[in-house]
Amino acid sequence: MKQNFSVFIINSIIFLTWTLLVVSILVDYRDGVLWRVAIWVILLIISKTCYFKAKSLSLLTHFIIALTILSAIFGELYLELYYNWEYYDKILHFLNPILILFISYDFLKRFFPKDKKERIKYAIYVTIGLVLLWEVAEIVFDYFFDSALVGVFVKGAMEDPLLSDRIEILSPWLDTLYDIILDFVGIVFGYFLIKKSNSK
Repeated sequence: MKQNFSVFIINSIIFLTWTLLVVSILVDYRDGVLWRVAIWVILLIISKTCYFKAKSLSLLTHFIIALTILSAIFGELYLELYYNWEYYDKILHFLNPILILFISYDFLKRFFPKDKKERIKYAIYVTIGLVLLWEVAEIVFDYFFDSALVGVFVKGAMEDPLLSDRIEILSPWLDTLYDIILDFVGIVFGYFLIKKSNSK
């Protein structure tokens, strides 16, 4: 009974995440923030594809995927934590690689069912690739859409939702450097967590 309740709660959070993504797509499309619309659409496709197609993934992994997406939604749109709390981005650059490493490790179970060392090695490669790809994506979005993903900004007095009145508190190159350092610290931390869980 308790396990069924846990499954119900996790599934409810996953479905809530999809609902919030759809609402976010509509809100940002209405406001003309098309670069965010693209991100929400990609995240919705990834999450739903993993949930319905990747049968080998555990429910916990789907829950982790949902939490990662929720951190982006509330960071960027609803609570605007990226712009109201200057350390939010840095905390996520430590935590998200840990979550991505666990997701990758679980996903690779179908390819390395018995060899855990190989599985964690390739999970690390996948995670490194994804975090570096995201850093490149931030630069691309900023260049083409003025999205303020590179650098750390807080909102100015005008509370402009598109951040035309933004205040830079960390330069783009320094922000990227800190992000990459924290990404790799998160990967190392996640590696030891997985290694510790495997030794039990």
